[in-house]
This record gives sequence, C-alpha cells and structure tokens, in this order.
Amino acid sequence: LVEEALESNPPAYLLVTAGELDTKSKLRNLFEKAKHLAALPCYKDDARQLGQLVQQFFRERQIVAEPDAVRYLTEHLGNDRGITLQELEKIDLYLGDDRQLSFDTVMQLVGDNSDRAMDDLCHAVAGGNLPMVSRLFARMVEE
Repeated sequence: LVEEALESNPPAYLLVTAGELDTKSKLRNLFEKAKHLAALPCYKDDARQLGQLVQQFFRERQIVAEPDAVRYLTEHLGNDRGITLQELEKIDLYLGDDRQLSFDTVMQLVGDNSDRAMDDLCHAVAGGNLPMVSRLFARMVEE
C-alpha cells in the first residue's frame, strides 16, 4: 500500500508512523534507501535519559524538586518523550510562582505513565536483562 501511494500521480505527500522496526523491516528499508523519502527514528528514553531530561527541565525553569519527587518522576513517567514533556509542563504550570516541588505534589499530579507492560517484560526476558525483569515483574504484581 505504501509503495502504491508513493507511485501515485500526482505525487502524494505521505506520513507513515510505525512502532519499533528492526533492520530487516521492508517498510524501514524502503524509507531509508529511497532518496526522496526519510526515516526519522524515535527512541524510547531509558531511566538515565529520563532522569537527565527531568533535571534539565527543572534547571531551565528554576524548579527546586525534592529528591524523592525526582525519583518518583523517573520511575513513573515512562519512556515516551511526548508524554513526559506534557507531564513536566503540567507540573510547571501548577507550580506557578512557587518553584518548590514536593513529593506529595508530584504524587497528586503525575500518574503512572510508565506503560511497561507485558511487551517490556518480554523484551527484558529475551534480552537477558534480569534486573529489569525483576523490577518490571514486581511492578506488574503490585498493580
């Protein structure tokens, strides 16, 4: 279908979104190899990147957060950068002129967006990442 759309007359403007595509994916290869197409990878944030993003966001907006508040955010925001930024913007708006962020405030404002469900657990198992398996399994049991 994508190839047909690309060959249409007049030329079509086409935006295609997809989940994680491995290097053998026909769709990914089509977009990466064609001169008139582009593939833009969007990678999920890991815990380290998420922590850096939260810290940078707070520095730029002069928000002073309790360590427990930052820890909660890095454990519950998840790996979707768009959702993470929306949640951080929500915190920023909520704080207004008071630039102090407490753990209690974060608990009230931010739900669990981590979306680490069965897929993430399966990937961790398949990848042999035992610490991640343990953490994800414990979270799933808790939920």
